Amino acid sequence: NEVISRKEVQVINGRRYKVTRHMLNTTELLQWHFGPPTLRSEEVALHGCLGTGTYGAALNATHIAADGTLTSAVVKVPVLRHWGFRFFQNEMHAFDALDGGSPDDLALEAGRRNIVRRLGNLTLSLAWLRARAGGADGTPPWSCLNGTDLDDFARRAISDVLPALVLEQLPRGSVFQWLGQLSMNESRASSDGSVSRREQEMYFKALLKRIREPASRYREPTNAAFDVLIGLAWGMRRMQGLNVVHRDLVEPGKNVLLKRDGRGLTAALIDFSQAEACVTGRNGAGARAVDMFSFGNVLHFACYGRVIRSVPWTRFSCADPKPGLRELSAQHNNRLTLDGMVGDDFNRCSTKLQPQLTSLMEYVWQPALDAADGKPSANHSWAEVIDRLHAMRAERRPLFRFM
Repeated sequence: NEVISRKEVQVINGRRYKVTRHMLNTTELLQWHFGPPTLRSEEVALHGCLGTGTYGAALNATHIAADGTLTSAVVKVPVLRHWGFRFFQNEMHAFDALDGGSPDDLALEAGRRNIVRRLGNLTLSLAWLRARAGGADGTPPWSCLNGTDLDDFARRAISDVLPALVLEQLPRGSVFQWLGQLSMNESRASSDGSVSRREQEMYFKALLKRIREPASRYREPTNAAFDVLIGLAWGMRRMQGLNVVHRDLVEPGKNVLLKRDGRGLTAALIDFSQAEACVTGRNGAGARAVDMFSFGNVLHFACYGRVIRSVPWTRFSCADPKPGLRELSAQHNNRLTLDGMVGDDFNRCSTKLQPQLTSLMEYVWQPALDAADGKPSANHSWAEVIDRLHAMRAERRPLFRFM
């Protein structure tokens, strides 16, 4: 009863076309099961549009606490389509799971700061949103809100409010973008694919000079690279410890943002719109192994400057991780055949740390490769990952070469 289909005939340029419209009956979807809003509209001040995401619009906002403290926030509003509401509901359910857990479990509590913090959820007036989605002069101040959809939604009188999710704002950029700033431009490589050490050094130092300028968002992370990687590992440990699979870590650190709080610089996982809560069991372990594989891709990108994408979220789920696992295994075997994983390309991680990082990559990749072959996997733990990263940091060597 969620989709209403209606057939009609349209005449376009003198030709008759049969058109089937699939309209969403959102009445039930708006009566969700996560309870009433936890924030009042006066507790959140909206300022404008940040952009569009997977399932809706992201608005710039300020959260006003009971004691008057102001916190920068992001308000996410779903698109008025069935996938928008479904992904919005996925994220709400994921946060319900991620905000759970016993405070006595110190291992999980330590990773709480490494997942974007939910400040609450609220409902926004549809009339208020429509007034800001479009204007008579054709220059809408908040162009990421679709005025046509809002008008249609209001005309059907389904509801006079829309649900919204309020999250802490993390404006420092993503780990993927930060690592990408230190990548070697492919045009700099010579025709045979090799680059002299001297050329690497000159080019890398030029990148570092640019990235350490006062206006750069990535000035600080170059000096605290291990804090970022360890923070990501803690976030994934908490996520998987609560049986949540992110499923959208396709590119290295794309949905991981840099974060600074009272304890220093770290990383935080964001965007749980495709996330799924996995019950314990073999299938759930396979889905979690795909996410763990993605962490190895972050390490590979940090060390070698080359992108290895994981599989898209549509290829696996808790119930059926096999297609994604097989695809990962095939990609991995192809890389081994083609270039032995490490060619003569420019690499930016310290030569002293490279063997340890490569060993850690193989450690976090192995569960997915074993699951793809139907083998029982060894108990690969996030505690071991974090211990190895701490050991590398204790050597007091910069992660990147020539630093």
